[in-house]
Amino acid sequence: MGYMAPEISTAEETVTGEVKSIIFRNAENGYTVAAIEGSQGEVRVTGHLATVREGGRYIFYGSWVVHPKYGRQFAVGAVEEVVPVEAEGIVGYLASGLIPGVGERLARRLVDHFGEETLNIIAEEPSRLVEVHGVGKKLAAKIARSVNANKEVERLMVFLRQHRVSTNLALKIHRRYGHEAIDRLRDNPYALTEDIFGVGFLTADRLAQELGLRRHAKERLAAAATYVLRQAATRAGHCFLPEEKLVQETLKLVNSPGDDEPVEADEVEAALADLCSRSGEVVNEEGCYWLRYLYQAERGVARELSRLLKAERQLPIGRLDQAIRAAEAALGLSLAPAQATAIRLGSVQGVTVLTGGPGTGKSTIVSGLIQVLREIEPRVKILLAAPTGRAAQRLSELTGCEASTIHRLLGYTLADGEPVFTYNSENQLKADLLIVDEFSMVDILLCYHLLRAVPTECRLILVGDQDQLPSVGPGSVLRDIIASQLVPTVRLTQIFRQAQESLITVNAHRINQGQSLVQKKTSDFYFLRSEDPENTVDTVLDLA
Repeated sequence: MGYMAPEISTAEETVTGEVKSIIFRNAENGYTVAAIEGSQGEVRVTGHLATVREGGRYIFYGSWVVHPKYGRQFAVGAVEEVVPVEAEGIVGYLASGLIPGVGERLARRLVDHFGEETLNIIAEEPSRLVEVHGVGKKLAAKIARSVNANKEVERLMVFLRQHRVSTNLALKIHRRYGHEAIDRLRDNPYALTEDIFGVGFLTADRLAQELGLRRHAKERLAAAATYVLRQAATRAGHCFLPEEKLVQETLKLVNSPGDDEPVEADEVEAALADLCSRSGEVVNEEGCYWLRYLYQAERGVARELSRLLKAERQLPIGRLDQAIRAAEAALGLSLAPAQATAIRLGSVQGVTVLTGGPGTGKSTIVSGLIQVLREIEPRVKILLAAPTGRAAQRLSELTGCEASTIHRLLGYTLADGEPVFTYNSENQLKADLLIVDEFSMVDILLCYHLLRAVPTECRLILVGDQDQLPSVGPGSVLRDIIASQLVPTVRLTQIFRQAQESLITVNAHRINQGQSLVQKKTSDFYFLRSEDPENTVDTVLDLA
């Protein structure tokens, strides 16, 4: 039997009562089922009631529902605590667990000293709490913070309830903005789309219009355009959008079918011009619009690559060829011409790109280059990195050298929610050679942080398959670097004998070259024709 939704009464009502027990509470989102005792007897209330506690008395705003399993309940949209005014009620309120470390004895001492003014003293003159034996400055501040925090949540919920915002979202807003929440929302409700995960433009826009912002206001159109740019970056990986595309997508967002006075393109263009000149969050260059942090990252990558490319090394050709022959002997193989060329370039160039599909010998070149440089410079400092832990482990296994993720290499941490890298332009890595594998997975932001940390005297080798899917984050860095034709690049196309045994590898190259697939029933590659989506899913599951 499927889930049956409860029958809901649309008229808002109130229920007042004391919480007798918390039946259930989700620790992550605060969803609560509680039993209360009021004028209507015992009532079960449900909703996002993270601040509600046993023994507290509250006014619950919401509507009655009939749940198919649990019967009649009160679905709460907002809640407000009934603050006690009599001495005994205040003692119970303070000793209820609201304030960690404050039990009944201390609560009673506070009330014995301040009487029925205790809660007013906490709210308005918390420094006076030290008048009570056993209360120091730290505890006084803690008591005030705890009591006031609950009041802030309730005040915010009442404010947002007037504007049809869910209790769950209200709790997220309070966690993000704290006591500034109401002022922040009145100042710029569209900040929600950036500050709180899962809040889209339409949710913030509804709140903005509830607060009185006009549909044609520049602030609304600028917020919509900024949201479109953020979505283009996070969902499609675009670092920028052409003006025409940005205007079109913004109009789709701010207009609805049947609008009497729809927003026009020239209004969006004017809002964009104002946004670029006023906030600095968005940059307009050559008919394209960028979020500033992506604009700075793209320009930064170009600048850092230019710096590294200028640092070309001079090595005697004879010495280099001798080292390559020694590497072949050590590895027990004979390098193909393209592989030897890649090693020569990687030994002398500031930046070298090594690209090719599976089975083309990229790993062999990496191992060979390490051997060559150790032959020429016995004390050479070599670092290996990859975007993911699995890729780093594979690189380590193939080369016999330690490898790490790029984030770990750079000493990545978070400070106040912002990324911080130990190694950067002011504290660069100590290395003579840095090899980064699976570089097609690196987005523009990580690339920027990586390049800033590479010292000018360090050789940088970027290894990856340009035909793989680009990074999840914004940018198509490897493809763009190769397409620029400014960075020495070796393209590997020959599939070596061991890789030729795998039809997966062979067919990957044939697909890239627009050729038909090779199929053998005894191979590791099978093509099963299926035109029905459901049958396709079943077939894949059976094979798995």
